[in-house]
Parts: sequence; C-alpha cells; structure tokens
Amino acid sequence: MPHKLTQLLAGALLLGAAGTAAALGPVRSAGDAAPLLQLAELKSTSCDNLKVHLEPAGDFRKIECSKGQTGYGGETGWSMAAKIFATDAISWIVVFHDEAGVQTYFERAGPQTLFEDWMDEAIDGSWTMGTGANGYAVSRFFAKFDGVKVPCFAFSRYGSHVSGTSGYRQRVAGVYCEEITSEQPVTAERTKEMIGKIKTKLF
Repeated sequence: MPHKLTQLLAGALLLGAAGTAAALGPVRSAGDAAPLLQLAELKSTSCDNLKVHLEPAGDFRKIECSKGQTGYGGETGWSMAAKIFATDAISWIVVFHDEAGVQTYFERAGPQTLFEDWMDEAIDGSWTMGTGANGYAVSRFFAKFDGVKVPCFAFSRYGSHVSGTSGYRQRVAGVYCEEITSEQPVTAERTKEMIGKIKTKLF
C-alpha cells in the first residue's frame, strides 16, 4: 500500500489539480501557472545522489530513493523531483524534494493543502494542525489502510525565495504514518524525532 500511495502523492506535488496547479505545481516567473505536466518518471538512484537524506540511515529497515524531472530536458525542466521512501519497525515515511527549474517557482502551500485531496485513505475531518519542527509545517490526520485506522502526519518546508515573486525554488514535503492502529495522533515527540531525521543543506 505505501508504494501505491507514494505514486499518488507524487502526482499531487508535481501535477496539481484543476484550479490548484499554481499552488502545487511549478509557476512561471511571470506569474502564470505552468500547464499540467506529465508525472516525472522517477528512476531508482543511490540515496547519496540526492540533496535530501534520512539519517541515521541505520534507523530504517529499508530505504529506497529515486529522482527524475518534469518537462523539457537537461537543466531547463519545469522541476526536478526526488523521492525517499523508508520503513522502520512500526512506521513508514515518504519524503519528496522538488526543485523548480529555470524561470519557475513553487507557491507556498501547507501540508494539508498539498496532500488532503490526493489521499483517499485519509479520514475526512481528521486533519488538524500539529507542532512543527526544524522549520517544517505539520498537519496531523488519521488514515485507513485495509480497514485499519492509523495516525499520520504530513509536513512541508520551502526555501530559496525567488526575488520579485511570492514563490520558492526548493520544497521538501511528505507523509509519515504509523503501522499500528491507534485513536491517538502521532505524538509531538515522535513528530520531532522523524522530522529531525531529514537532513539537507537546502535551508
């Protein structure tokens, strides 16, 4: 299930939806929303090749990394995309890093805005603001996987403001879910612990 979910989440971040492309997908520096794009073809890569990492890596049973781009070729793509998917004994986390291409940027959007409409597993009405950490905004929610209710949170952070616009070149966002049923949200301590494992020099 997490692998299928990460495909949907990638679509949410890179494509946007009708009416929300400006918030989710890249925007031209002139202020016009870019056309909806084909989903970036993310190809498996060494995690060492990414600008965002999960550390210490030994805390996770499995880590898979991939990267790709949307639009055009070379350095002129609308955006470059990277994904990290990792599991530990009781949970999983998916982290996306989107980097705007030439003459594009990302509008700031909170984690609920980024992920809510694309997660059929999320329970309606369960989204609440959570305690942020390390500069990341956090929204907690509950999801149902195979009929089991589990606590989750989504997170986002933006960096490298583009002069003369309201947008940013860098976006790191993702979702964390427990793999055990619970009526209690992910604790603030666990939220800070997991976000603390995201390491990057982008911000």
